[in-house]
Amino acid sequence: MKINSLISATFLLLISLACSRSDQEPDLFVDENVRQNLLNDLKPEPEVFYLAGNLNIPSPIFTSEGIRIQFPFGGIRNAGGSVYPEGCEVKVVSMLRMKNMILNNQPTVGPDGLFESGGQVSIKAIKRGSNVPIPFNPQFGLVDVAMPIKNVSLARFPNFPVWVGSQGVDSSNSWSQVRRDSILIGTSSVENSIVKSFPENDGLYNSFSINNFGTFNLDYYYYLDLPKTNVYIKVPELVTLNNSVCYLAFPAINSVASLRTFDPVKNQFTLGLYEIPIGLKAKVVFISKHKGKYYSAIESITVTKDLTIPLILKETTLDAFKASLGEL
Repeated sequence: MKINSLISATFLLLISLACSRSDQEPDLFVDENVRQNLLNDLKPEPEVFYLAGNLNIPSPIFTSEGIRIQFPFGGIRNAGGSVYPEGCEVKVVSMLRMKNMILNNQPTVGPDGLFESGGQVSIKAIKRGSNVPIPFNPQFGLVDVAMPIKNVSLARFPNFPVWVGSQGVDSSNSWSQVRRDSILIGTSSVENSIVKSFPENDGLYNSFSINNFGTFNLDYYYYLDLPKTNVYIKVPELVTLNNSVCYLAFPAINSVASLRTFDPVKNQFTLGLYEIPIGLKAKVVFISKHKGKYYSAIESITVTKDLTIPLILKETTLDAFKASLGEL
């Protein structure tokens, strides 16, 4: 009887100690496969412009970042010259600055490395809830897109090449430069933007014309001849590519690189197939999701050869993290 009582008391003591430790320990990171959920959490809603009639609008529309979109006066017309479509809405995602590039998971990197960016924009025509491709007939006018130049140094000559996006990993875009001798001429009517001003607004714009909706980027490669290196972002155990996103933001060139390669042995993120120039100032932008909570870090760095940055993640909220991106 005494033995049974002793066993019962010992069992209750162990349960009590276990509960006490559980109450005191912080939430542990877990390797949940929630990366796509995290990307969806970060992504803002596009701006929607409800266009009456047949897009027959003489005035341009402006996004919240000031991107100017001008439709042909007589409406967009198909190959036969008929106005098309009748009644639709245009959804626009403007990504002039690094904050919106990160929130929309749209890095500015081409096949040969890092860009200096004049901004991105995605334009889609929606009718009855579905994406509607709109073929432009250039005989009746094109759509003009103009991105405000926020930084005078970005008003470069020759003007920015136009790049066209095609959806790739994580719904981000891979970029192809528009060339007159390629089929990409079916999406943009020019190879390079031109610097323009408009009477209704102060300031300069990088302007180009398109004959189909899609995603467009104005970019130069950033000094291909500079010495380059990889960068390694070391994270806590069980923080992985499955539950996190990691970027390098470069304020001087308005550019964002995504670190999509993860080494589970060393617990670190790397750039993967390309390297970045040594000497650039950058910010590591990192956010992870665990058990419905968010953990983030933003660290200022200068790129040096084989740089390794250990991150300490702190619990945050989505609103606080998004607000911090405005300070990049």
